[in-house]
Amino acid sequence: MLIVQSPDADLKCVKCDKKAQFLVVHNGKSFPVCEEHKPSEPPKEPTLIDKLKENGYIQNLKGKEYVLYAGLLDMAHRNGLESMTCEIVQLDREAKFCMVKATVTGVRGTFEAHGDADPSNTGKMVLSAYIRMAETRAYARCLRIFLGCGMTAREELPPQSKEK
Repeated sequence: MLIVQSPDADLKCVKCDKKAQFLVVHNGKSFPVCEEHKPSEPPKEPTLIDKLKENGYIQNLKGKEYVLYAGLLDMAHRNGLESMTCEIVQLDREAKFCMVKATVTGVRGTFEAHGDADPSNTGKMVLSAYIRMAETRAYARCLRIFLGCGMTAREELPPQSKEK
């Protein structure tokens, strides 16, 4: 947004009938305004968290907000994500333990993070998919680092117990 002196003395303010002293130029359009309706500061660009909330990618659990993996992936694609890879670092099928290292590369650089899953931090419904859960957690953490998002991802949490 740009605010300039109005070159035309005959223009009226778009919000009232007063003489327009300024032109507000926003997204290629000009809006004549008087002193009273002149914006005090340009509108702020929405933050990453604002964009995630706007698109329904924030979940509230017990009064705390968590970002969803789908939102991280969406925002990463919008912010220059180029590739994602992972590798299993440690796997114990008997103990149902898996640790995965994820690597994310894009216009912001290359980032690595780890994720793990085992019976103590994985719900019964997804315990059979503990390897994929470790992978998802590693990717979620890596995407958070790539995006500069300090909010924990919902998928990184252990299962939620029922409140009594």
